[in-house]
Amino acid sequence: PNNVTNNGYNWTTGYGATIGYLGKWTDRLSVGIAFTPEVYMPKYVKYDGFLAQGRLNNPWRFAAGFAYRFLPNATVALDVEHEAYNGIRSLHN
Repeated sequence: PNNVTNNGYNWTTGYGATIGYLGKWTDRLSVGIAFTPEVYMPKYVKYDGFLAQGRLNNPWRFAAGFAYRFLPNATVALDVEHEAYNGIRSLHN
């Protein structure tokens, strides 16, 4: 109960990377995909009673999309992205 609220400012660091592909398949069609693995964060020490295990990791995510240029000055694009928040224990539990 002492590590839930009114403990002042707290911060942590983390690092991650994203790998992706963007290709121009034709003069009019571009396709892209990207994947980011889960970013593990150290504990928020002052608030570890608020979060499960005191951590709030960033979920893995996958994104894909395409862009189709049907006129020289007009493009239609569609992007989809999935973020796996269900796998983050602090949010899922």
